[in-house]
Amino acid sequence: MEGTREALDITCTRTRDADRKNPLLLERGRGATFVDVQGRSYVDFTSCTGAAPLGMGHPRIVEAVTRHLTAGGGVLPGTMSRVRVDLARRLLDLFPQSERVAFMRTGSCATTAAVRLARVATGKDVVLTSGYHGWHDWQLQYQGDTRQRASDPRVHHFGYDADHLLALCRRFADDLAAVISSPEHDVMPTEHLEQLIAITHDFGAVAVLDEVMTGFRVGPGGLTARLDPTPDVTVLSKGLANGSALSAVLLGPRVADAHEAGDLGNTYLRETTPFVVALETMDLLIEETERLHRTTATLGSGLNDVFATAGYPACAVWDDGILHLVFAGDDLADDFYRTMLGRGLFLGTGGTVLPGAGVTEEHVDLAVRAARGIAERAAGTGLTTPVDARGDSSLRRPFADFCTDSFHTTPAVADLWWTTKVAAQVTPAHEKGEAR
Repeated sequence: MEGTREALDITCTRTRDADRKNPLLLERGRGATFVDVQGRSYVDFTSCTGAAPLGMGHPRIVEAVTRHLTAGGGVLPGTMSRVRVDLARRLLDLFPQSERVAFMRTGSCATTAAVRLARVATGKDVVLTSGYHGWHDWQLQYQGDTRQRASDPRVHHFGYDADHLLALCRRFADDLAAVISSPEHDVMPTEHLEQLIAITHDFGAVAVLDEVMTGFRVGPGGLTARLDPTPDVTVLSKGLANGSALSAVLLGPRVADAHEAGDLGNTYLRETTPFVVALETMDLLIEETERLHRTTATLGSGLNDVFATAGYPACAVWDDGILHLVFAGDDLADDFYRTMLGRGLFLGTGGTVLPGAGVTEEHVDLAVRAARGIAERAAGTGLTTPVDARGDSSLRRPFADFCTDSFHTTPAVADLWWTTKVAAQVTPAHEKGEAR
């Protein structure tokens, strides 16, 4: 099974073209509103790609940073500072299954550190992976770009497929260090994630959960707190410090001692400001989590009602503040995002929508009304197709394509996620749409 990507027939059509992803030259932002250099105002429904769930320029964070910079300067000669220790203790309280915290600056650095520590702890080399874990060389198998030659031959992608994971674990049983997965929480059943962790533990490998996206969005303790069995390592980043560059690797008992031998040097941990931001962020997020979830659910259900009523072949799927948009075709998606942006509503371009604390009911209403205009305009133009009561005719296949392209699942996994979690959420909206 060398070249696991080919064995799983996983393809990727995404582009990293920055102009396509966001063609705006930005100037400033506050809350959920940002302004480009031409003075045009937009509403951000992405929380700055998940990095700032509290929104831009939150007044309590600005006040805390200003106070800290005035009193403490923001940087020290050594990496061990009081605020760093305070944050480590706070994280260990929220993630009691962990014994130690290693801080890094980015999500990519943190997942790479987790893989290194798993290899140090086990004395083994092979790593099995599902999901995106950053831009570093060991993850280039995931990207599927033939121009990228550097990769780690000891890393194999299993497409979230439990059967493929089991086969790879058996194949590499004598040299298996870790299995690392990113939970796609809004479409992936929790039981499926627990199954992957259980298989990992059955083979004595370190289970690493990449909660860069989910960690502080689903609630205190992240998904880790809900799982049985729990992972050995949890990685946090987006939302940890509301846009400041900070990430954390939480180490359970099996991996904690590897930190001393891991050689995770990091000059810029001498900067103390991100730790101050993180401490303030965690307090605020505990207050805001329920509203984040409610806002996301209101947006998702409103969009699904609009899509179903117009017979527009798209759907929203969401859970705990994370929402994805799925379209029956790239042209449909491009038209939707472009038109929404033209109306001052930024929902990204890749299907991931992450409303922040600054998103109001009025913002959600604007987005739903704009989506209604797009869906009604598309009706009768050939862009829409009939949707049956189960949503199968126009949504099941696009959902499978979306999972394959966005998360690099196998087709079997996409079908599992649809039948066990997604269909129940999407179908009622289409049934209501048909009744009208």
